[in-house]
Order: sequence, then C-alpha cells, then structure tokens
Amino acid sequence: MASASPSAENIPTKSCSMGSSLRYHLDYDNELVVFLSGGTAVVETDAGITVTFDWRGRVSVSLPSNYQGAVCGLFGNYNGKAQDDLAMRNGQSSKNGAELGESWQVALVPGCSSVCQGAWCLACYDSHRKKYQAQKYCGIIADLAGPFRDCHSRVDTAPYLEDCVYDACQHHGHQGSVCDAVGVYVSACQSQGIPIRSWRTDAFCLCPSNSHYTLCATGCPATFFFNLPHHLPQGLLKGLRV
Repeated sequence: MASASPSAENIPTKSCSMGSSLRYHLDYDNELVVFLSGGTAVVETDAGITVTFDWRGRVSVSLPSNYQGAVCGLFGNYNGKAQDDLAMRNGQSSKNGAELGESWQVALVPGCSSVCQGAWCLACYDSHRKKYQAQKYCGIIADLAGPFRDCHSRVDTAPYLEDCVYDACQHHGHQGSVCDAVGVYVSACQSQGIPIRSWRTDAFCLCPSNSHYTLCATGCPATFFFNLPHHLPQGLLKGLRV
C-alpha cells in the first residue's frame, strides 16, 4: 500500500456533543480510512486489511483470503492451522507470548523492556491464580454453566482465562481490568456469531451510572455526527448505551 500524507483538507476536526469530544473520520484518497464504529477505532485499507482497537487492549487484524499463507508475525501465518500460530522469526514454536513478542521485535527502544520492571510489578503466585480463577473474578469465562457456555466449544477459554488472571494479578483484582478481560472473550465469541447470555449484573461488572449494557446494539446512525463512507461496516456491537 502506498503511503499517504494528510493534507490540510483531511485533517480531522472535533465535534462536541453531549459533553464528549468526537473526531470525524479520516479518509486518505480512499487508500486508508480511519473511523469509529461504536466504541471501537477502525482502520481500513484499499487492500482489504482491517485493524480494530477497543481503546483498552484488544487489537484485531482481518485480512482478505488472498493473504492466506503469505503473512507471518505476532498474528500468525493465516494458514488455517492454529497449532503453528506461535511460530517465532526462526520458525520454531515459542513457549509463551513474551518469547513470541521478543522474536519479532524490530528495534530496541531505550527504557523499554520485555519484562515488567519496577516496584509496582507483581509476581502472580499460585495462591493469587487460585483466587482470580474463581467465579468472583475470571472464572466466569470458563464456567460450564455460565453465560459463555455455548461458546466454549468454538473459542478456547484457556488463553483468555490466563490473560484475565494475569491482569487481575497485576491490578490487585481491580474489577475494571477483570471486566475488560472478560469483554475480550465476549468479543471473540460474538465475532464467531455465537450467542452468549447476559453477564453483567449488579454484583459483577456493573455498568456506570446513567447507562445500561446491551449485548448486541447498532452503532450510531450515519447522520448522527457525519456522513459515513458507503463501505463502512454496519455490524452489531456490544457496549454500554447511555
């Protein structure tokens, strides 16, 4: 894809509505489009590549079928075989996510490290893992009778539960980090078209004041803030509604 430099005409402006500042979409000569879909940032290219970011920690990359078997890196090689998606740059399988990330590192940045450093870093001991694997925290992900039970056969709970427990350890069980981690599994299930049951309650991941949670909701109408390009997806989104 050819690079494009933003001109004065397509630098985004801001629109304030209901007390929040929102950016218009960016369009670089139809080669690159950046916009919001619900609460998710979306980047689309004319090559058919789509990148999304939920502003909390989940990134997804979607490629058209002509890229199958022609890519490599942190997101796998797109060959339909999940068992070799953790291949490092040297072709060997990595033992964990840290080793995978280090193998594909393209540059060393002063002050950055692949491991947590500082007094705030916490080791996650077995006692911590047991605590945060319980239903009160991350256990809801793998609960056989829980709201995600119909998804378990299609989306493996193990890596999502592990990530949730890790986040809970690092943040002393802070509910916000747990809810975000559970939300990642919710998104993975919904992206496969798998119905899930309501999981937010008054006792677990309660929505903020003056809002309610909807598992499946449409994004803002196209005429709400600006006219969306004709090719933007109009899928259903999970999220808080005000």
